[in-house]
Amino acid sequence: MTEHSEPRPTALDPNGHRIARLRRPTRSASAPTPRGHSRGHWLGHATAAAVSLALGVLTYGAVTGRREAATVALIATVVSASAIAARAQQTLRAAKRSSQLLDSALAESERHRRELQLANERLQRKNAELLTLQITVAHGFRVIDERTQGRLWELVHEAGDDLAALVDEALNDEN
Repeated sequence: MTEHSEPRPTALDPNGHRIARLRRPTRSASAPTPRGHSRGHWLGHATAAAVSLALGVLTYGAVTGRREAATVALIATVVSASAIAARAQQTLRAAKRSSQLLDSALAESERHRRELQLANERLQRKNAELLTLQITVAHGFRVIDERTQGRLWELVHEAGDDLAALVDEALNDEN
């Protein structure tokens, strides 16, 4: 059972066996609505039915000559049309606000993307600089070692095995 479903009541079939009846999950206020469905779609159907009924009564009053029925129906039609117009205006305002929020979020996202792109470019330049420095140091060690006929290497060995391992690693990384 999920957090949005109700317990399953049981019933007995004609043979006396227990049957579990499944109930549809209930929606919380924050649950998303399915695509193409609106939470208030029943309101549109009710309004359309009210307008249709009012127009029917208006037509009936006009055809039969009953002015009171026609007047009441005309007032009901005007009220229903006003309600529809008010709801449409509210929906348009909500859509405009949503559009503004989405535009703002898109602009902020684009700004962050550009900041990340600039930071990435800086890191790429810094990596290239560090690689160049590493290659230059390794090349410098090799040139100095060649010109001193291996004395740099001997000096490094005298300085310690750890430093020699570090130099070996630097020279091997270049190859």
